[in-house]
Amino acid sequence: MKNKHLVLLFLSVLASGLAARWLPLRYRTFFDSHLLRFDPEAVSRMVVSVPGSPDLFLERIENGWGAEQNGRAAVAPADSVHVLLSALAGVRTFRLIKTDRPDTLGFLPENILHIRLFQGKKLVERIEIGMEQAVPNEDVSTYLRLPVHGGVYLVNGQLRRLFRRSLDDFRGTTIFPFAPSTVVRIEVSGPGTDLVLLPKNAPPGLWSDANGSVSVPDSAVLIWLRQVQRLNNLPFADDFDESRDAETQFAAFVLESGGQSLLVRFFRVQPPDLPENPERIRNGHPPSEYVVQSSANPLNYFAISDTNLIRVLCQGPVSPIRLNDR
Repeated sequence: MKNKHLVLLFLSVLASGLAARWLPLRYRTFFDSHLLRFDPEAVSRMVVSVPGSPDLFLERIENGWGAEQNGRAAVAPADSVHVLLSALAGVRTFRLIKTDRPDTLGFLPENILHIRLFQGKKLVERIEIGMEQAVPNEDVSTYLRLPVHGGVYLVNGQLRRLFRRSLDDFRGTTIFPFAPSTVVRIEVSGPGTDLVLLPKNAPPGLWSDANGSVSVPDSAVLIWLRQVQRLNNLPFADDFDESRDAETQFAAFVLESGGQSLLVRFFRVQPPDLPENPERIRNGHPPSEYVVQSSANPLNYFAISDTNLIRVLCQGPVSPIRLNDR
């Protein structure tokens, strides 16, 4: 081969290498690098639009993140938001998809899951999530579209499932955060009940009121406190009008543990006051007549339908021994 042929071959190889390096993303077909280039720590707001649901807003606040949807707000665990941002920032190993039918990849208007990331007021990323695709012997992948340049990509991970979130995913459902064995004071105020109990030092194994007229065995107190634990993980009562909590409250109790006090309140909304508007019926279920709220979770109210549990909790620990009756 003549020298000039070798020179031409070298130049053509060099040109091909440079072209592969500098060609825009839309002309490549497979990549192993970051698709989205943003700093998760610089993101101040994320808006997630799930089909059929109001927009979910996640925004940095003084001590972490706040979440808001449909007029309701909650403090969002920072770790949960970090998982979402890291999932986007860590998208790697993607494939450019050339298609004239993006609707077949889940990009129908009624199906697209939208994500917008902001730094201050500046929109830094806009992402559309289509359908997920399961390939035998491979990880599940997700179709992404970047509206800025119209590219459609197949990326690793179940991003649609990860971002299909609502405010409920960031709201805690804990009403009673104490271990029953750590409670050192019980005060119950309910229909026909006004009781304050403290554990007695002598004889041990009993709780009594201030004047010693009522004593309750430890075992009965522990059983009652375990019933209080059943209040955790109740469904949200978002139809409850908290502006009327003073007039609808009918019972409450206070528990003390580790120097902290917990106030639990019960409310009853009678039938004439139940909303008649079908649009206010949540998840196809009418609002509950009974609602409970805790100072450990003050932003949320919960529906409770077990009237027997309400009765047990509002009367205080069972089987009291009235010493003045003995």
